[in-house]
Amino acid sequence: LQFQGKWYIIALADRRILNGKRKKSTMESITYGLKADNSLVSITTMSSPLGCDRWTRVYLPTTLPGIFTQNIISGNPGEDRFTMRVAHTDYNQFAVVSFTEYTNDKVYFSLNLYGRTKELSPRLKRHFLQFADYLGFSQRNVVFHIPTAGQGGRVYPGLMLPIEKPGRRHSVLGFSHHRARGCFCGVGGLLRPPPDVPAK
Repeated sequence: LQFQGKWYIIALADRRILNGKRKKSTMESITYGLKADNSLVSITTMSSPLGCDRWTRVYLPTTLPGIFTQNIISGNPGEDRFTMRVAHTDYNQFAVVSFTEYTNDKVYFSLNLYGRTKELSPRLKRHFLQFADYLGFSQRNVVFHIPTAGQGGRVYPGLMLPIEKPGRRHSVLGFSHHRARGCFCGVGGLLRPPPDVPAK
């Protein structure tokens, strides 16, 4: 599947972020791989003072195409599960991925912008902001991560996730991963809001 491989987490929209323009957050990378049982493995790499920290998540396929879920076996108390949805991607340059976190009887939704490289065009970033705004995020809820040296340059795409055909259409030029415990690490398309988020 073409979605597999390494991505850089360019931006994150999350209502728990209240000072996105002033927030300084280092860029993380995330690598996805599909296993024989169709589960999706993600390995997040984060720079730290001691080198690189890595952690792994395994997402199970659902009956809906492009949507995966994870039940938390260990980790933060009260965390129940995550739902990951590939909202849109061209596989070679960008991807927009949403995460819904069900924890402590609350639901948190976040939207991520991935890039195959550390830099995406200003136009692409602008359209990500427009899509985030459509889903109810303000600009202060959005943070663009700062690229770091030593995480590699161009990366190679891997395998292709089935994506639902767009419903309500949004002309968007392009679009990452849920920030659990502080993770970090194209063009043209139509997007629709994830099914669990009401449109404005």
